[in-house]
Amino acid sequence: MSSAEYLPKSWEPEFDASSATQADLAVKFCEEIAGKKGQNSSPPDPVRLLEMAQELYCAERKDNSEPMRYCNKCHSDRTTLQCKKCGKETFIPDARWSPSKLPSIDKIRELAREVGYAIGVHGSLERDLDLIAAPWTESAVGNAELINHIAKGMNARVIDLGRKPLGRYAASIQLDGWFKLIDLSVCPQLPIE
Repeated sequence: MSSAEYLPKSWEPEFDASSATQADLAVKFCEEIAGKKGQNSSPPDPVRLLEMAQELYCAERKDNSEPMRYCNKCHSDRTTLQCKKCGKETFIPDARWSPSKLPSIDKIRELAREVGYAIGVHGSLERDLDLIAAPWTESAVGNAELINHIAKGMNARVIDLGRKPLGRYAASIQLDGWFKLIDLSVCPQLPIE
């Protein structure tokens, strides 16, 4: 038998299987839809149906998945034995370890909107939070003011600044606490023709 047969495989959903948690959720959802004894039934709206499906999917994954793994080179959570990005072998961290959280994208968008910018997300959201800021109003502030406004509003500090291709200005912003780094790339303001 080869050593590969002993290695854990990444999790795949099994749509014909049911975990104990899924069975409990199914009873809960049936009561929600059909109503408890003496109550009228209430068909769920499409959003609630999607939420139910997601809960069932996540329950199966949690009940049947291998432990989360980690790549030291990419500083990212992984589900496979080798990192899909760099190819380095991953490891299972200590049970007391928890991955860093993503900063609040909604809060960053709100802060950017206050000074005339729109925020777009790009990247995998694994190692850091890659954001693109684009001036959205004619009263948009300069790039340094935007970066400082976001850092102050998020209780964070700017740890790196630099110029990027095509006139972009980039900043790395670190929040206090156990959060992933914000990598903000600000598009230049162009004169109106």
